Formats: sequence, C-alpha cells, structure tokens
Amino acid sequence: MNPPTPNTMPIAHTELADALCAPSLQQRLAAAGCALPVTVEHRCTSTNARLLADAASGHPHVLFAEEQTEGRGQRGRRWLTLPGHALTFSLRWYFNQAHTPIAGLPLAIGVGLANALHTAGAHAVRLKWPNDLLVGAAKLGGVLIESRQTAHGLCVVIGVGLNVRTQPDLQTQLRRPMIALEDFAPQMTQRNPLAAQLVLSLHQTLHQFSQEGFSAFVARWQALHAFQGQRLHVRLAGGRRVAGAAEGVSSIGELLLRNRRGLRRIHSGHVMLSGAHA
Repeated sequence: MNPPTPNTMPIAHTELADALCAPSLQQRLAAAGCALPVTVEHRCTSTNARLLADAASGHPHVLFAEEQTEGRGQRGRRWLTLPGHALTFSLRWYFNQAHTPIAGLPLAIGVGLANALHTAGAHAVRLKWPNDLLVGAAKLGGVLIESRQTAHGLCVVIGVGLNVRTQPDLQTQLRRPMIALEDFAPQMTQRNPLAAQLVLSLHQTLHQFSQEGFSAFVARWQALHAFQGQRLHVRLAGGRRVAGAAEGVSSIGELLLRNRRGLRRIHSGHVMLSGAHA
C-alpha cells in the first residue's frame, strides 16, 4: 500500500508532550486485527484533500495531522485547532460493489465514533443530525465526508475532528458552544490509544455499512440523538426553514420531523433547536 507522501517533515516526538506516533497506532490497530496503514504528519493543508488527491491508488489509508492549515468542516467552515489539543484525521475507504448506496453514511460514522467514545468512558456524547458530536449543546467534534468515483469503486474520505484538550478562546472565535474531552472525561486525554480506538471503530462501522447499509444503525443513532422528540428548526438550502418535532431518522438517513402538515423528510439542512443555534 502506498501512503501519502508527506509535504513536511514527520512530527518530532519532542515537540508535543502527547505527540501522535504512527508506529504505535499501527501496532495497536494490528493487534486488533485492523490492517489499515497510518501516517502522521505535523502539518498539512487538509487531510481530506490529501487523501482525495490520491484516490486513484485504490488503497485505504488513515492520515493524522497535528495541524491543518486548510482544515474545514461542513458548509465550508474552517476547523480551528492547536497542535496537541485535538485529533484531526481522515480515513480513505473504497466501496467496491457496483452502485453501493451510501445514503446515511455520515450518520453511521457518527454512531461509530460515539460508540468508541462511550466505550472509553465518555458516556455523555450524543449526536446531532447529520454529523456532529455533542455534549449537551456544545460541539465536541464533527465529520466531513467527501467522495470520488474511481476505477477501484467509490472512494470516500471521512474527515474527523475531535476536541481533546480545552483551547482558550475557541468558543469566542467560532461563536458557538464548544467542549473538549478534558472538560468532562479527563481520563481520555491520552491521544494515541484514543486515536487507535476511533479508527478501529470506524473500520468496523465501514465493514458493517458495506454489508447492511444504514438500516443497521438506525436504532442506535436514534438512541444517541441529542434532540429526539424535541422541536427543531431546520434551515434548508436557499434559507427556507421548516419546523417540527424530531421523530428520528429514516432507513436512508433522512431527518424525520412531525408537524401539523404531517411527517416531513429532510435530506439536507442545518438543524437548530428552538430557533437558535444548536
């Protein structure tokens, strides 16, 4: 397998007290039966962009970066993080079956991440449709999935950002409530074992999704839904808003809202709670 060629020097373990270590991560994954190759870089533009650029290789890969100069999230937002304070990585995967439906994949990935965090002791983590990790109303992490058709099948690159240590002034910069694992689960701030656990859970999630689709994850997603049964406002493309009580998600990942007009299926949009940012 061909790892992405670093555009900077590999990270020096003396630079950060808790530097990510590719050999250690590889060893942890291999011990659990996961053969995904791992690369760690000190700095790159965007882990998603780097793995997408080599989509034609046909090789799954995981790329961690301590710092991303062009890291991004949903709706083009920048992902801001200080080196050593978060886990930011991307996993490249291929769906080789012809016409593999990937509707609901972002939600399934959220379930996989939440399951890993719950197993490690972060039981307060919940999900916000379609791809945010929350604790209360504060954002802990997020997912950005991009895809490209190749000769080897559909290539998907799953970008993950997870706040591990508290970053001063981050809430002010982003103008929204933010939280880190350090704030409520300080026992989970050792990043190498946590990183391996997250990748392993995603690997298992992708295998199950390949075989069963999102329907296998619906019940678990609804059990983790931060706003199940609550009244939500959703801003659709173009700015129009719809509102209703959250009834969970469909078998293909649509958000289900119930209002006086009946059941509304939302394919894409930005969720708000009680008309405010959630």
